[in-house]
Amino acid sequence: MAADLYVSSSGSDSNVGNQTAPVASLARAQELIRPHAGKQPITVHVADGVYYLPETLIFTPADSGSVDNPIHFKAENEGGAVLSGGSKLDLSWKPYQGFSADAFSKKRAVRWADPAGGYIHAMHRASWGGYHYLITGKDAKGEVAYEGGWQNNRKYIDEPTDLSGRLSRCAVV
Repeated sequence: MAADLYVSSSGSDSNVGNQTAPVASLARAQELIRPHAGKQPITVHVADGVYYLPETLIFTPADSGSVDNPIHFKAENEGGAVLSGGSKLDLSWKPYQGFSADAFSKKRAVRWADPAGGYIHAMHRASWGGYHYLITGKDAKGEVAYEGGWQNNRKYIDEPTDLSGRLSRCAVV
C-alpha cells in the first residue's frame, strides 16, 4: 500500500501531513516518513511556495526507502517549490518618498555601525537622472567612504567630493 505525505508552505508542522492538513516543512516530512522507509512506497508532495530552511536539510539513505518501496519527493509543479537558505524577514514597510541633501553626512553616518555594501542613490539637480555610489565604509574621521558616481551604467563623476552643486536629493539604501 502506497502512502502520500503533503507539504505546504501554508501548512503547520503540528499537522498530520495529509492533503487537507499538510505539514509546513521538509524537515517535518522527513521525521514522519523515516519510520516507514523501506516498508512501503511513499510520495512526499511538495506544494508551490517558498520553504525557508532554518538549518541544513540533509538527506541520508533513510530518506530513500528501498528498491521495492522507494521514497519520492515530488514538487506539485516544476519550479513552483523553492527551497531557500535565506531568512524570512517580518518587516513593516512604510512608503519611502523621502529624501535629504545630507543623507550620507557624517551626522547621519555616526549612527551606522558598518554601512559598507550599501548604496547611495542621488538624483541629478534637474531630476533627469541619477547617480549611484557604493558605500565602502567610514573613514578615520567617521565620514562615509564611497566610490562610484555611476549614471546609466557608466562612470560619470571621478571625484565624489563635489556633489553639492550637482545633486538635488539623495537617499541611502
